[in-house]
Amino acid sequence: FLFNRLQESKVRRRAERAFGEKPADILLGETTAPARSHGGAAPPPKAEPTMAPPAIPEAEPPAERIDHNLGLPMPPALPTGAGPLHDPRVDGIATLVMSAAHPAEAILRHAEALLAEVERPVRWEGLDEATEQWVVLDPNESYQSIRAGLQLVDRRGQITDAELTRAFACLQELAGTLAGELHLPSRTETLRTAQRIDVFCSAVDVQIGLNIVKRDGSAFVQTRVRQVAEASGCVLGRDGRFHRRAPNGGESFYVAHLAPTPKLAAALTVVLDVPRVPTANTSFEAFREFAFQLARSLDGQVVDDNGQPIQAAALDAIGLEVDGIRARMTAEGLDPGDAIALRVFA
Repeated sequence: FLFNRLQESKVRRRAERAFGEKPADILLGETTAPARSHGGAAPPPKAEPTMAPPAIPEAEPPAERIDHNLGLPMPPALPTGAGPLHDPRVDGIATLVMSAAHPAEAILRHAEALLAEVERPVRWEGLDEATEQWVVLDPNESYQSIRAGLQLVDRRGQITDAELTRAFACLQELAGTLAGELHLPSRTETLRTAQRIDVFCSAVDVQIGLNIVKRDGSAFVQTRVRQVAEASGCVLGRDGRFHRRAPNGGESFYVAHLAPTPKLAAALTVVLDVPRVPTANTSFEAFREFAFQLARSLDGQVVDDNGQPIQAAALDAIGLEVDGIRARMTAEGLDPGDAIALRVFA
């Protein structure tokens, strides 16, 4: 009994050294997040959010800790640096320290079974004992310490309290299965972070679409559309859209069929998904020119949502808006089209 109590005390001290210092929340703002749906932007809040580091509160609530293995030896304090898959701006990161190393293949098999009901993406990292760095789990290696990054925001909006509770419960079950000590982030702070991220993302989540219709009001012939689109450097994707790729492999914009509306006949639309396209991949001017070139090749014209020819002044104003959104994202450390932007604007 005395030996087990001594070991328990040692484990607790190690855990406090490894996890007692809570990472600073790098998003500011206390504004309630507006509802958000796929495509389109919510009105920006009165108090603009920011992704810069906030002042650290005098007292932070401790992270939730679930120990399924008291009294057994644990590894020394773990590094708290960033890994290749996780970003504290958009992920809730939980750490699991096991009493013995487990093959990554077995860890992922158990995790997949237990987290099947969690709808948000979860990414896994393992601690490389030799380099003391967090790395992507290698199925051929074994790990004693792993981290799960639960994505907090995407175009569906922020993670809900119910979703977070369900994910935490699944992680606790996984810790029990693997006989490990689980360290969860504070649920309250995680939800507050998710809300602030969602406010910021809602304000910059903008897609620009330029509509093209036939001058004589007839429908486009699909074979002709494909011929012209491919001649312009587009590739037909599995989603039925023609994607224009940049030299670096990233997307510049895409062409899709627009369903007929009372004010607009069957049309094509050229879409620039602003937060997902790197500034280096395409400028608004290149996007604009491509739409007009496509219209000319198809004997069509570029129109607004009311079916009226779009004016140059309107396009100039849209271009300024796009530049402003990109500048705002870059200033906040979230570059358009980078790995994090592709995750949260998906």
